[in-house]
Parts: sequence; C-alpha cells; structure tokens
Amino acid sequence: MTSFPSLSQAFVMVVKLMLWSLLFGLPLVVLMDMGITHPEIRGLATAFGYAIPFLLIIRAARKRSPKPDGEPLPFNFTTPPIKMILILIPVTIAMGFIGEQIAYLVPGTETLEELMRDMLYPSVFTFITTVILAPLLEELLFRGVILRGFLKNMSPAKGIFWSALLFGGVHMIPAQAVSAFFAGLLIGWLYYRTLSLWPCIFVHFINNLLSYSLFLYFGEATTNELMDTTSLLLILTCSIGILVLGIYIIEQDTLVQPEPTHLLEDGGSV
Repeated sequence: MTSFPSLSQAFVMVVKLMLWSLLFGLPLVVLMDMGITHPEIRGLATAFGYAIPFLLIIRAARKRSPKPDGEPLPFNFTTPPIKMILILIPVTIAMGFIGEQIAYLVPGTETLEELMRDMLYPSVFTFITTVILAPLLEELLFRGVILRGFLKNMSPAKGIFWSALLFGGVHMIPAQAVSAFFAGLLIGWLYYRTLSLWPCIFVHFINNLLSYSLFLYFGEATTNELMDTTSLLLILTCSIGILVLGIYIIEQDTLVQPEPTHLLEDGGSV
C-alpha cells in the first residue's frame, strides 16, 4: 500500500499551500495599498500570512498519516552529534554560495521580485518569519511529511529529487526557486542519512540567517557584482571542495537505518 503522501498528493498539498498563502497574504497587500509603512505592522502581517497556511497543511497532513493507534504521526527530532553540526556550518555557507551562482544564471520575474523586496525589510517579525518560522515550518512539511512519505514509496534518489523540486517550486521566483531546489537536494539527502529534522532545520536556519543578513547589509547587490571574476572562481572552487568534503564526512559518519520504531508506535517525538 502506498504511504502518504504519494507524488500526486504532495503536489496537491503544495498547490493548496500556495493558494492559501495568496489568500492569507492579502492583509499585507491591503496594508501596502493603504500606505501603511510601519515595519512591525507589516512584519506581523507577513508572519501571519506565511505561518497560517503552513500550519493548516501540516496539521491536515499529519492526520492523513497516523500511527497504528490513530494518533498523528510524530516528527523525529533526534539531536545530531556536535561534529555534524560543526561540519554543517561551512557546508551550508558553501551551498549558499554555489546556489547563488546557479541562480544568477536564471532570469527573474520583476513583479514577484518586487514583492519579495517589500517583504524583506528590517523588522523583528520579518526576521522571525525568515530566520525562524521558515526553517521550522518548511522542514516540517517538505522533509518531515513529504520526503518521509516519498522515501517509503520510491527510491531515495527519486524521493529527494521530487521533494527538492516541490520545495523549489513553492518559492515561485525563478532564481530563488533554482537556489531552493539545489538546497533541497542537500537537505533532503541529510534527512535521508539521519531521519532527523534537527540537522535539516539547522542548515535551513544558517542559510536563511546568512541570506537575510547579507540582504540587509548589501541590499540587492549580488556577489557577482561585489567581486571580480578571479575572486568568484576561487571562492566557487573552494565552496565546491567544502561541500564535497562535508558530504563525504557525513556519509562516512552516518548509517542509513529504518525509521525509529518509537515513531511508529506509542510515544515518540512531537
């Protein structure tokens, strides 16, 4: 029997997420049309419009994949070893730089990019949404629900690929979608190796924190505009080396195992 979600079910979930995001994002659009520029008010509207659709989708998905006793299937938050955490910091930075270079080759959509710029402004709530809520909620859905089901229904390579593709697609802006797809491949592989959401959330957190900080400091300028070609090629080469070495070390230190039984029986994680 096919486990939830299948590829088609996951696609429907993502479409619903995008539609609900548009619906719950209307307060932000109204505030912008009214000329309300207070950053905290707009930031609160952004946080609300972002979080509610994810929470609704995740709640519905957990009910569709219950444990044998009928309770919602829990998420696995097994704490990774400190060595992995230390390795993931440079790996995440390298992944972000490589992803940006790939995304730089993709043309953007001006309307969506303008909306994204309006959302990324200095605000406590914007920071919370981008750096805390996004890593947590997106990993719960795309790795904790979608990839978890895919790994039971298809090969690891296909499951990681399709979950990364859906993850990229939900970002909508073409350049950002390509970068998110690339990140989704690494984070999906990390979930496959560990079956834990903590390392996935950590990588997502570091990536978003770095991106948000650089955006606030440098604005819309990209590394391609801030560096000369020689420096870019040098950093890109180093980033690829760091990424490959990090993946190799993590692969050697982890052993793919079946899902922990405490997540399938009574008790377990969240």
